[in-house]
Amino acid sequence: MQRDLVERRGWLSEAEFLDGVALGQTMPGPLAAQVVMWAGFLRKGWAGALATAAAFIAPSFLLVLAVAGAIAGAVVVLSPQTITDIPTAAIAAVSLGLLLWRKIPEPVLVALGAIAGILLH
Repeated sequence: MQRDLVERRGWLSEAEFLDGVALGQTMPGPLAAQVVMWAGFLRKGWAGALATAAAFIAPSFLLVLAVAGAIAGAVVVLSPQTITDIPTAAIAAVSLGLLLWRKIPEPVLVALGAIAGILLH
């Protein structure tokens, strides 16, 4: 990154780059993203920082959003086929409630649901 921003493109001086690295190390998140936003800020002010942040963050955000949409779609499609009786509906409802209100980890919910399913069927 230093070679590209300082030596090749000349967008930052060595001191500006090192300031960006030092500043980025004090903040949470990936160092590369912090340095890129710092370079955008130095070049074009807040608009540059926002533009570089959007360009750096948007691809992974959109990928996570697509995966979440695929999972939600699978739930919508598979639920009517798998929740066919009252005990299964109860397990699903209790699992959702525990997940949302108690923040119980998913593997624990799967194990508890499997045990409940075995005991009820």
